[in-house]
Amino acid sequence: MEYVPAAGLPWFIGLFGRDSLIVSLQNALIYPEFARGALDVLGRFQATSRDDFRDAEPGKIMHELRTGELAHFHLVPHTPYYGTADATPLYLIVLHNAWRCTGDDGLIDRHIETAEKCLDWIDHYGDRDGDGFQEYETRSRLGYENQSWKDASDAVVYPDGSGVRGPKALCELQGYVYDAWQRMAEIYTARGNKRRAERLRGKARTLFERFNDVFWDEASGFYAFALDGNKKPVLSVASNPGHCRRTCGAAGASGPCRQITPPTI
Repeated sequence: MEYVPAAGLPWFIGLFGRDSLIVSLQNALIYPEFARGALDVLGRFQATSRDDFRDAEPGKIMHELRTGELAHFHLVPHTPYYGTADATPLYLIVLHNAWRCTGDDGLIDRHIETAEKCLDWIDHYGDRDGDGFQEYETRSRLGYENQSWKDASDAVVYPDGSGVRGPKALCELQGYVYDAWQRMAEIYTARGNKRRAERLRGKARTLFERFNDVFWDEASGFYAFALDGNKKPVLSVASNPGHCRRTCGAAGASGPCRQITPPTI
């Protein structure tokens, strides 16, 4: 029997990638069975091909699974729908965390193939234009405009309140990928693949340096919310940069994280 955290109450209940993984991450020390279940079930739903209607790409972890008439007749893309940019690196983070909390090497043996496909997705699809940052944009006529932690249609806006359009590189996505690469490097080291581990640590260091160069706004003393479709920083003050705080000073980083001080408004 598998136990997987679900989301949607009180209006509905369903399997979600991001939600199931974050709950599993937060409960790994006291109830690692959530992580075991989420890794198993989400791994089985990992995308194997590109399907624009469902925003699916090889190696991507799903966002949401629905059942019922609309899903049965493919009138909605949630069969499952893959419109989330963060579930794939979060899968790697949860895998490492569950392994460290339980000491169970079998978790790695069971999920290393899924993890490899997640890493490939991060490189080839998560970074849509090869600039070193993670971006998202729906390809589906029914897809979600925003595909990260704040995924409401009006969640990513400029300081004047107008919506950000086009491929968006949200700040927390960069932190998740940095964390995932560091954690997978530790896994590969433990498995004796030191060459792969060093490559991942090198990529993490490069991302750390570029993120601080590009996303930091000296005038406001704050990190950009995102880069918009034209690679311009979106300087709206939001809580999203806080997701990057836990990884800024992690081993392998090139230096300490800047102190985030919200500007005077």
